This record gives sequence, structure tokens and C-alpha cells, in this order.
Amino acid sequence: GWTRGNGTWGTVTSDAGHPDAYIADSPAGSYASNLDAQLWLNGSFDLSKGVHAWAFFEDRHAFEQEFDAGLFEASFDTTAWTALPGNGAVTTTSASIAGSGLSVFGGTRWRWREDRVDLSAFAGNPLKQQVWLRWRSRADGGTNFDGMNFDSLRICVYDPALQPVATAVGPGPLPARLHLSPPSPNPARGPVTFAFETPEAGPITLDVLDVQGRECAVLANAIYH
Repeated sequence: GWTRGNGTWGTVTSDAGHPDAYIADSPAGSYASNLDAQLWLNGSFDLSKGVHAWAFFEDRHAFEQEFDAGLFEASFDTTAWTALPGNGAVTTTSASIAGSGLSVFGGTRWRWREDRVDLSAFAGNPLKQQVWLRWRSRADGGTNFDGMNFDSLRICVYDPALQPVATAVGPGPLPARLHLSPPSPNPARGPVTFAFETPEAGPITLDVLDVQGRECAVLANAIYH
């Protein structure tokens, strides 16, 4: 399902740290100098009906910090590409081969984890129903590392029209008779809560009496609905 634009993108199948096969920009070792390796996902996606969209995937990466970078990009026409922000991404400086102010995967993170990239900027446009996605690894002529490795890519779209219809939840049936809940907490040295339910609306009086039947306090004396 992928087309290799250039570079050495390929599959890794013998990594003890990640038993499942995964895709890497340099499966045989470190990436090359002056790299501009692109990996296109075959076919386009229609995100026009979604309000939001995301790409979820597992990854680990190792790039020369502040200089080399891995990018997850999207395009409406395969000509103008946008590097998309993600929870595992960083913002490039002027020293980056990719240019400044871009959201990229940079530096080193050896451990695999699930990341996500926000595709919402390419969702919800009825006039643009085709979105193309690609990975891109870029490097200058300096130090080279392991590059970008990813697995289990999923594209998720939030479409309001496909969501379940909201269901109102009422207060529930009325009790068949007057119900007084036990005091809480019990025993207590401080404030105590009393709860009661009535089968119909009307005047309610709730008094506290001592063991001899004398009124100690009035907790409620009103009409309840």
C-alpha cells in the first residue's frame, strides 16, 4: 500500500524490540547524508464529511537534533505539502534542513509508543474530497542516525452525522411510598446528611426528635415538587 518516492524506505522484520514487521526510512542502518526520502500512501482519503481527523501510529525515531527531521505531511493536490502537528512532534529552528517553524519528529526516542497527528486542517472541506498522505525523512550532510520507524497506521475521522442520537435521561420513576435514607455518616461528630423521596408533590416536614419525642431541629418544612 506504499510507494517509495526515493531513498531507502523498506520493511524491518528482525527487530527483537518490536517483533511485528514495521516500516523504516533506513532499514539496514543509519540514514544517508543529504537525505530526502519520501514514502507515499497509495490512494487518497475523503475527509470532507469529518469535522476532525487524526492519523494514529506506533513509532520510534532518531534524528540529529535540530538539524535532521522526520515529517508526516498531507496535501490536497500532491504538489503543496504541509507538515502536520502531532503529540510527539517538535518545532524546527532555522538550523533544520526542513526549514524553521515546522512540526516534525526530531531528536531521539528509542522506545516505541503510539503517537497521533492532527489531520483536522484537511477535514470538512466539501470542495476538496481528496487528501494524500506521506512520510518524509530529511537530513543534511552531518551526523546520521537511525531515522524514522513506524507501524500500525490508522486514519480516524469524526463525522457528526454518524454519531448516535442523543438520548435524554430523566430522574427515574417516583417511589411508591415515602422513603427516608439512613443518616450519613453514621456515627458522626459533625454534619450529617439526610435524604428523602416522596411519591408525589406536596408539603413536607422533616423533624429531628430526641429519645423522649421532643423536637430538636427542623430539617425541612416546605412544599417539594
